Amino acid sequence: MNTTDQSALLVLQKEAFKKEISHLPKPCHLIVDNTTERLIKVLFKDEILNLFYTFSMIDSPDRSKDKNQHAIYLLDPYRSYSIDCLSADYSFGLRYNTATVMFLPGAWQKPWAYLNSNPYFKKGIHSEKPLISYSLGFITVEPHLFITGAYPSIPAYYSNLPEKEIYKQYQIERSINAMVSICVLFNEFPVIRYYNSPLSSHLAKEVQKRLIDYARANVNFAPSSDRTVFMITDRSMGMFDALCHFDYYRYFVYDFVQNMEMEPGAYPLMTYSYSAMTQAKERIENEVIFDVNDDIYMNFKDAKIPQVLEGLKKYTKEVNNESSRLAQLDELSSLQAKWKANKLTQEEKKRFEELKRIWNVSQTMHDKLKIEKHNVFKSLVNGHINFCNEIKDTKKLTMMREFESMCALFIASPKQTSSFMPPTEALLHCLSALGEDDTFDKLRLILIYALYRGGIIRQDMNKLLNFAIPNNVEKIMKNLEKFERMGIKIFKDDLKQSSIPKTFFTTDSSALNNPIDSYIPSYSNIVEKLANRTLPEAYTTKKGEVNGYEVEIDVSKKTFPYANAGEIPVDDNLSYNFESKLKFSSTGRQRPRMFIFAAGGLTASELSMIGSMEKKVNHDIYVGTDQIYSVLEMIGDINEMDDDLKFELAEKKIQKKAPEYLFEATSASKTIPQESKHHLNILHHHKIEPNNAAEDGKVKKSKGLFGKLKRKKKD
Repeated sequence: MNTTDQSALLVLQKEAFKKEISHLPKPCHLIVDNTTERLIKVLFKDEILNLFYTFSMIDSPDRSKDKNQHAIYLLDPYRSYSIDCLSADYSFGLRYNTATVMFLPGAWQKPWAYLNSNPYFKKGIHSEKPLISYSLGFITVEPHLFITGAYPSIPAYYSNLPEKEIYKQYQIERSINAMVSICVLFNEFPVIRYYNSPLSSHLAKEVQKRLIDYARANVNFAPSSDRTVFMITDRSMGMFDALCHFDYYRYFVYDFVQNMEMEPGAYPLMTYSYSAMTQAKERIENEVIFDVNDDIYMNFKDAKIPQVLEGLKKYTKEVNNESSRLAQLDELSSLQAKWKANKLTQEEKKRFEELKRIWNVSQTMHDKLKIEKHNVFKSLVNGHINFCNEIKDTKKLTMMREFESMCALFIASPKQTSSFMPPTEALLHCLSALGEDDTFDKLRLILIYALYRGGIIRQDMNKLLNFAIPNNVEKIMKNLEKFERMGIKIFKDDLKQSSIPKTFFTTDSSALNNPIDSYIPSYSNIVEKLANRTLPEAYTTKKGEVNGYEVEIDVSKKTFPYANAGEIPVDDNLSYNFESKLKFSSTGRQRPRMFIFAAGGLTASELSMIGSMEKKVNHDIYVGTDQIYSVLEMIGDINEMDDDLKFELAEKKIQKKAPEYLFEATSASKTIPQESKHHLNILHHHKIEPNNAAEDGKVKKSKGLFGKLKRKKKD
């Protein structure tokens, strides 16, 4: 990840965390748990022991017993085990003479009350309440991308089973905390707008309320801009764009790469394997890992394939030039060894002198160190070229993209469609052209068609499925009902029912000769309008809609209202007033910011719809969500909405005794302590089945809408 970019989240998080602990005694122990250990290791890597006296897990038997150094307990308040381990540290005395408890944002009040019932804890902590680390309230996965890490998000938000309400509340709380944390990190009190759904509305108003509370409680909170916009959406805003095939490089990585592993709450690890021929004509197996450490992927993730190919040509030229240069260095090194052994021929002496004139001999050893790095980069370039060669010029993909773009065109610009094949006819053509192994692609196209129609009657859906996927009709029909719970219109009750599709994409009238190029997806369209201050509250993509705050329009009829937890904004261009009437200072900055949070996850293509707009609108756009989905995994989570899944919260609430050696560290006698009581935080009293916990530390890829679906390469 680029840590030189001063707008990068990782850089800002790192400095903010240092500031949060700057007033605490030093040197000090830093004690972490399973949640916070990874956050600190990502932020500080090899610097940890330069900042802290020791760095240990809270349940480590090797944790320092040096009582004289101050200790910082950096913990997740939702982890029952972490709280019990902390309690054990003060069971019979003081583990450390002085200590500070720092929690991640979350429900800390009841764990804190439980801990304070112990007089030893109160004596050692000297604080009425814990510190809250807003800098660690989210997980940074890219310079301008963060996630809550709470999974699986769609089942948590949209399952209507009573026993899953606890997961929904946890998911909501994590999202709110992440959004408040990002605002605190950037010292922003943004103008908050939201997609007018029950979920987005609740999130927006709660974020607004908590920012007001934070501003009142922290006199140093002085937002630097009154024009920053924070848009909050959720998965119910639309599924059309998410299902479509796009030309973004990031999309192809997610859709084509076969070897994908996902650690819970973390960034997917995507590995592309390929064969390569060495100079010695030997075939070897290589791989490319698409992640934040891959500079080529990070540079091109939001670019389209033609741009990627053009960029790779430049990289190839640079690699070839450097290879020629380093070949001379190898030759010079070999001749230098012969010269030292006095074994140079006359011809070799001439060549040796020639190379010495070309090269600065004092830098020769330094340049030799570059050879290994160059070879790694050369292999990386070749890997990306191989990957692009596999995905370009796929007739099947072009056919599907043309169908999807035509559906978009028929919705957004129906008067411009007379020269194109009707979508119904185009769908049947595509379904006939796809093979038996293309089950998932067929399903995607049928779903896109249903969304284009604003829903279709069940009899027509049944006919389409019998034509395209005859072996799984009943199961698919049952699972399609789950889209309705998310507010995604797949079915109509009868032909008379209104069929107005809910979409926020549009088309570029200057590119109507090519439907693929004319399609402007929803997030790209919304971002541009937000940046230009032209997104109406009652936006339907029609021309002539009024911008700014509309008092006359009932909020139920607005698509993207403002959040008003008190005073209402007069206009986007005016300061955002709220109840406390605080006056914020304003400092200039070169490039404005924009924040977007999408509850329920975003697909790779949706991330690129937003990221690709940064340059066009000249904004730093920070995107947050619960998790990053491939289309296959998103459909899988909808399919499994009511199943017995592994939720992050269940793993955190596993009932596990604190190790006995923690009690012994402060014990004044040989009495074996009684079994520790588990604290009753805000979620603890709900029953959570242990088989829901992510015990193996890995989440297997979902197999899609039904069990036999598997990811396949495009032909």
